Amino acid sequence: MALYADENFPLRVVEELRRLGHDVLTAFEDGRANQSITDHQLLQRATETGRAILTLNRLDFKRLHIQVPDHAGIIICTEDPDRLGQAQRIAESVAATGELGGQLIRVIVAAEKRRTRIETITDSQPAATAVQLSTFLHNQRG
Repeated sequence: MALYADENFPLRVVEELRRLGHDVLTAFEDGRANQSITDHQLLQRATETGRAILTLNRLDFKRLHIQVPDHAGIIICTEDPDRLGQAQRIAESVAATGELGGQLIRVIVAAEKRRTRIETITDSQPAATAVQLSTFLHNQRG
């Protein structure tokens, strides 16, 4: 599958997706990084090249999916320290979806990981738990 990773997408995930057989072009490789290019322009570029865009920027690309429904696909992901697992989940989601044109795919951290993270916060820092837990859950909404 042809994919386009925005400039903030983890390189390790890109490398693993390539190893899994996906054709991934990064915004950096395409000469589009560090140029203040808008999300809309990046989506246009990905569509021009026939690639679904990979991004961690969930809110803006959900909006763009509604505003610009004629695109090559948008894959929004949550931040995940398990880069290899994230690449595998992306590959599985892409395979299950088939044709990506006009599709919005969400790849999120597994529920078991969220529970583990919440338990870790609760056990390790009881004084700051409420604030951290609230921030963590807010950041996980996708």
